[in-house]
Parts: sequence; C-alpha cells; structure tokens
Amino acid sequence: AVVSTQSGHYGRGHTIIETHDTMSDDVSARVLCWRNLFSTINMLRIIQKLTKWRPPRTMMLNVFKSPPILKKTLKISHWLVHLYVLKLFKLQAKYLGKNWRKANMKILSSIYQHVRHRLLDDWAYGSDLDTRQWEAPTEEQKLKATLQLYHAMWYRHLLPDTSQLPD
Repeated sequence: AVVSTQSGHYGRGHTIIETHDTMSDDVSARVLCWRNLFSTINMLRIIQKLTKWRPPRTMMLNVFKSPPILKKTLKISHWLVHLYVLKLFKLQAKYLGKNWRKANMKILSSIYQHVRHRLLDDWAYGSDLDTRQWEAPTEEQKLKATLQLYHAMWYRHLLPDTSQLPD
C-alpha cells in the first residue's frame, strides 16, 4: 500500500491510501479524513470498553447485527481500526453461530494472530452456555443504582428534583 499525506486541494492532513482495491482514477475514494478515522477508532474503543467482561452487553451486539457492520469496518486500512474491530469480534465469537465461524475463518485466524490472548481464553469455542443470563438485569440495575447514588452524592446541586419523576 502506498501512503502519502497531501495538502492542497483536499485540505491539510488528509491521507491518501492506495491499495490494490482502490487503485483507480477516482481520487475521492482514496482520501481519508483524519477526523473521521480518529472518531471511528474512538467509537470502537468505547464499544470495546463497554462490552468487555459483560456477556449480556456482548450478546446485545449480536442482537443488533454488529458482525456485518464490523466486517465492513475491516476494509479501512489502518492497524488500530483493525485491532479494535478484531477485539470486538473476539468478544462476540463465542456467541456467533457455527455457520458464521465457518464462513469467517479469515477473521478468526487474524484474531488469533493479532490480538493478545490470555491463558484461559475461551473465545474460539462454541456458545457460552454458562453465562447466567438471568443475572444480567439485576447486575445492570445494581450498576444504575450505584451511579445514581454517586451522582446524588457529588452533583446534588446540578440534578433536577427527581421526586416528581417516575422510575
């Protein structure tokens, strides 16, 4: 891939990335705005932090059909985007079906190659049957109550009167 930073017609700090897929006369398809790239990386980092160690939230990513979106995001040729997309796939891999894993072995092998592993990682195995899905709502409610207590303690003067509001 040929990478060059240009200023001029496209503005300052735009990066042009030429790969075998984008070698064409259409220059606008190859121009990458650093703000968009930075926003994408930060959004992937936030999603990864929100779902890490929270199986119910990870399963919700599957409910909202995130694997096809993440698969399209892998087309962005930046190593940090790839890393966080692969981390998200690693979190979801145990909840994705056998057919998905068969069809996307390339993604699973790149997870194995590029994402750090722990000794007892079970992401490559089948469905996680012991996730205790019934405990998820109570954990979320405990977290919500703890956050409300914290905000009431430190930011009471900024909060509206919540005695009138329903739960």
